[in-house]
Amino acid sequence: MVPGEGVAEERSRVATASGYFRDMRTRRVILAVADPDTDPERGSDLGGLTAEVSPLLGRELTAYVAGAGSARELERWARDDDAPARRSAAERLRTALHVIEVFAAANRASRAAGWLCDPRAVRAGASPAQLIRDAVPDSARPILAAARRFALSVGR
Repeated sequence: MVPGEGVAEERSRVATASGYFRDMRTRRVILAVADPDTDPERGSDLGGLTAEVSPLLGRELTAYVAGAGSARELERWARDDDAPARRSAAERLRTALHVIEVFAAANRASRAAGWLCDPRAVRAGASPAQLIRDAVPDSARPILAAARRFALSVGR
């Protein structure tokens, strides 16, 4: 037996176990976060949602998800209390924020924007961003479920 061999094996076993428990804690957090029914009033202000989502997704993707034609149009909607698209844009951005929270809980917030643009992320041919923008009925739950699956599987 080589001196220190048992110590290295023990360290490896402990590191694997602590990684497993850290992954399980992350999994519980991801499964608990981003339920759209938990706080429906959160982020009802379009300007606040835009300010929160835009740094993480970029101005253009944020505008696209919100249903605006451009970042300037979204900014106009945020300033104008009478904008007809204001309420639906806030709902879309709230869904996008829930997706970002799922990725952030897995320490992968930087991957949220790319995942939202992937046409194979939820179903073939439509990206999650497009589904959110098109306000496909009942699309939030499948999008969040797919985000959870992806966030949990990355890095395994």
